[in-house]
Amino acid sequence: FFFSSRRRHTRFLPVSWARRCVQETEKEHNKRLFEISKPERGYLILGVLMSIWHGTVLPFFAVVLSETLEALSRTDEPDFKEETNLLSYMFLVTAAAGFLSIATQTWAMTIVGENLTFRLRKLVFQKMLRMHVGWHDLPENNPGSLSSMLASDVQIVNSLASTNIGLQIQSMASFITGMAIAFQSSWRLTLVALGMSPLMIISGALQAKFSQGFSNQSNDTYLESSSIVMESVTNIRTVASFGREDKIIEIFDKKLQLPMKLAFKK
Repeated sequence: FFFSSRRRHTRFLPVSWARRCVQETEKEHNKRLFEISKPERGYLILGVLMSIWHGTVLPFFAVVLSETLEALSRTDEPDFKEETNLLSYMFLVTAAAGFLSIATQTWAMTIVGENLTFRLRKLVFQKMLRMHVGWHDLPENNPGSLSSMLASDVQIVNSLASTNIGLQIQSMASFITGMAIAFQSSWRLTLVALGMSPLMIISGALQAKFSQGFSNQSNDTYLESSSIVMESVTNIRTVASFGREDKIIEIFDKKLQLPMKLAFKK
């Protein structure tokens, strides 16, 4: 159960209800982000298509490579030179297709991400200015933390809306194309590989969850350290008059010890 209080009465709500609310909130956030990036929908569609194209190029590159290795093992064949020349041209075509697809994907997704970042920063800053004075008096809403949030948190959304979407679509296209080629070549060996794939998926999910926990702790510490820097620089006359520069540096150094330890644990 998770705790929920509303006005003067308190009640306990089931965990399933809480998870459903979180999922609905995530869907609303994704829908909201999609609406904000609506002017760049054409670039988004182009980036998705180029991601699919680049994802299909990689399995075909593996096919060309395997054919090349097989051809190089038969040097005494009469058509050895013609076959190797053809495979060389295939390498060139595959490389050109991969370069064109990844360049176009990066260009289109970067336009989407940067415009989304600009609009989000503008909306968040407008919301900050419209908040009541008591909200700005809270310790967690000091100017250093707010400016750091505008600089870092919105940039994370930029990565999610540009780089991560392209990589996910690209990986899915590579998986589907690779499975089709693998089943066509040897369905028995493909089934064995599929039997091992759940272990890889579970290990990857655990690693991502483990790293995410460290990132959340590091972000909180960085917000506190940025607040110290902002306040000390803003009140540098007071700090210098009391000769507390070394003390400020010591406090700042202690705040950065936790991210460094977490980095070593990673």
